[in-house]
Amino acid sequence: MDLAPLAAAAAKLVQPSATIMMDHAALCVAFAAALPRDISLTIVTNSPRVTTALEGHRQASAILLGGLYDQEKGCSVGTVALSQLEQFNADLFFVADCAVHASVGLTPLTFPTPKSSALCAAEAPRE
Repeated sequence: MDLAPLAAAAAKLVQPSATIMMDHAALCVAFAAALPRDISLTIVTNSPRVTTALEGHRQASAILLGGLYDQEKGCSVGTVALSQLEQFNADLFFVADCAVHASVGLTPLTFPTPKSSALCAAEAPRE
């Protein structure tokens, strides 16, 4: 599946100086690579692949959440990453591998736990 068109469309939502939280999904990696290279922004992620995709984005700051690294998933998971995540407020929250449930809310496969996605969604502005 070609993720580039969806990533490019999502990148158009980004405003200068935005703080964006994203998980480790392939679509998030494509989104990071598609971000405009000429605007200042901050990315908060649990994915080394996302930070690598930002190469060449000289005005982008990448904050890589730490803690337990899950080699199978390719991202940081667990309580350390979650406690670090709580320090940030995002303008955009971009997660690709989740479902929405009426009573549970967002339930991603990892970021770094389902609770963290609920936290990100709660902190993101509503429009």
